Amino acid sequence: MLLLVTPVLFECSSSGAHATDADAATTDDATASDAGTPDAIGTTVDGESTDPAWAPILDGGIASANAFAVPVYINHSYRIVPAATFAAFGTSKWLNEEFAYVEQRTTDTGDSGTGSYTGAYPTFERTYLELLVAGTFGSAVGVSGIGLGDETPSGNDKVAQAFTSSFGPANVVTATRTHVVDGGTVPWFHITSLTVWQQIAAWDMEYVTPEGASTPPTRKEDRAHFYDAKKLARNVVALKYALTATDEQLLAQALTVVGWDVISDGASLIAHSPDDNGVKRSIFVIPATATMAGLVMVGFSLNRIPEYRKEVLGDATLTVGANGLPLGELWFVPPP
Repeated sequence: MLLLVTPVLFECSSSGAHATDADAATTDDATASDAGTPDAIGTTVDGESTDPAWAPILDGGIASANAFAVPVYINHSYRIVPAATFAAFGTSKWLNEEFAYVEQRTTDTGDSGTGSYTGAYPTFERTYLELLVAGTFGSAVGVSGIGLGDETPSGNDKVAQAFTSSFGPANVVTATRTHVVDGGTVPWFHITSLTVWQQIAAWDMEYVTPEGASTPPTRKEDRAHFYDAKKLARNVVALKYALTATDEQLLAQALTVVGWDVISDGASLIAHSPDDNGVKRSIFVIPATATMAGLVMVGFSLNRIPEYRKEVLGDATLTVGANGLPLGELWFVPPP
């Protein structure tokens, strides 16, 4: 992996490291109680790092080096998981009562042609995960996707233009997805997807602007019914994928053209989002192996510093509170 020398800071609502006064004044991701001198992370104890390399970066007003017409964020990511893992996300009492609300939902896409599918959805303040059981859409364990998202009127159109310019019109598909609500099919979100991938999927999505409104719903508004700040998990702040070299290079290209800051060596990458409510969220890529492919790790910011806990969820493992930090780490495969 490449090394990134940017100082790393936490996103945290009530405990741990702090945002600057400017952060507290400009973002609801860092509350006024977080104001103070930034605490740089990266110290060591007995030669071991006290924090994970993916710890979130508080932006501190630093502009992206790669500006795009609209900010494009992480909306969610999905992974096809074994049946035992899928079941565990629904039955783990600690996960559902203490960590995050996990919605179990069957989606009927109505007229948009995808059909019906059932997923488990751990839901956070601005982000969520979509877990689908092996065999969904005929997909095997490990198949994954990256859902980017914008919150700007016609932002998805601008992403479509950028993707088309970079990848060619034959490799870009735009559509409006629908779903069934109260027996009727209604528009859900605009989507621009790329068809160039070997093992993953990636797209941008923008929720349909409601009648009478001037802007699309934000991710926070979309998740407000399910997010509970009294639970541990706050947001996804890092995603790690194991990809082929071809997919890594295509992802580096896709993220770059929509304004992410990307460092790539052709096999691994580190990418940081534009300022997302005071935080730069991250995507990492490592080379795929026979036992490691697709979305392999999710890093979370937490609402407080918990006692250390390791929760086994089928083939997945979730840990929180390691090294006394307000962070959590979910691995779908054994860590390398």
